[in-house]
Amino acid sequence: MFKTSKILIVDDNSMISFYLKNQLEQRGFTNIEITHQAKGILSCLESKSYQLVICNESFPEMTIDDLILRVRLRWYQEQPCFMIISEFWDASSCIFNYVSSYSSQPIEIESFVKKITELLFQKQKESRMV
Repeated sequence: MFKTSKILIVDDNSMISFYLKNQLEQRGFTNIEITHQAKGILSCLESKSYQLVICNESFPEMTIDDLILRVRLRWYQEQPCFMIISEFWDASSCIFNYVSSYSSQPIEIESFVKKITELLFQKQKESRMV
């Protein structure tokens, strides 16, 4: 079931990361990890595969574009979905940057969870087709 999919939450603000993890766990998601740096995504992906990476659009150590490019080039066979949390992104930014979805800030949690559910359901469906 998609609620056991591996999710990685990345935000340099630990309060947001823990809030999102708590909200997802309350809704039955069981396999969630947190890191607080963009470089943390890279090291986490070295050791595990994730179906979904949720992150904000800005990090001090690299841009979101650079991060996504690195992940797409390095893990081209096991691509995680990316969901960006941003005040500035929109659907056209997602298409341009190969991002699966976005959530605007402030986060409306029910809409956020619905988007995650749809992404993971689609990812699970695609993996069965391969």
